[in-house]
Amino acid sequence: AVTDGAGALAAVRELGRLLAGGAPVERPCPLERNVGILFRRLGAAGWLRLGAGLLREALRPLELPFLARTARAGPPPRGAAVWRTVRVEVGEGTPLRALCRSRNGTVNDLLVAALAVLVRRVSARGRVGCFYTADLRRLVDDAPRVANLSAAISVALPRSCADSLPAALAEVVRRTSRRSAGVTGLAAILFNLPLILCTPHGLVRRLTRLVFRLWIRRLATRGLLVTNIGPLDPWLTSFGGMVRDATFVGPSVRPLPIPVLTATGFGDALTIHFNGYEETAPALERLAAELRAIFGEAART
Repeated sequence: AVTDGAGALAAVRELGRLLAGGAPVERPCPLERNVGILFRRLGAAGWLRLGAGLLREALRPLELPFLARTARAGPPPRGAAVWRTVRVEVGEGTPLRALCRSRNGTVNDLLVAALAVLVRRVSARGRVGCFYTADLRRLVDDAPRVANLSAAISVALPRSCADSLPAALAEVVRRTSRRSAGVTGLAAILFNLPLILCTPHGLVRRLTRLVFRLWIRRLATRGLLVTNIGPLDPWLTSFGGMVRDATFVGPSVRPLPIPVLTATGFGDALTIHFNGYEETAPALERLAAELRAIFGEAART
């Protein structure tokens, strides 16, 4: 609730800069931390695109029955938090980077496409879905902000477009290229914001629990959810060559019926963690093994 991955990394970057003898950052007064700063900088065209996005968000519950099922809602899993890791090389000269270039895609597109193929392999029917986070700081200045400015973005592909990683990547690139970089993801925030701002806090807490049971848990049985933190290198430059590797582990969210994935980059590697609990460890291992196979097959072609 306080910060997202980029907010935590902003704190790490500032700490490293101060440890290296840098001067404290001049902060604006008052320091804007909430999502209101995003909406105030949209402009007229941005608000029109945002209106279309709000309509899509209102219709999103109608998509649920058509998405592939990846889990069934049940009691929260038992045991301590665990994770399983998939790590692949995506640097210049690697087969996966060449695949991205051949489809005009990014490493993020590659990640979403690989998860779409994974959903197709672990589900029986339905459109394959992937829900991932996006950092909205591109709409504001580059000042360090310990805040939560992440949005949720979804991609759903026909099963016929996800039988291989190259095919899925081409379709993901086609769909994401049509989206507005400055607006995508804001609609999901704004759709819930009026209720949060205009309702007493105690009632919001009760409504949140109700919405979680009736909607979020059902949505989380479809597709996969990935927290896409992105490359860590720019945030760690003040530490110089002392940092040999870096990644994020977690979060494990016990009430969710699917594992939460975390994706980070460092150097030439993309690291994906499947986060869950001891009771779900066998399922995490199966998903991780299948994802390694998907990347491996694409790298050999």
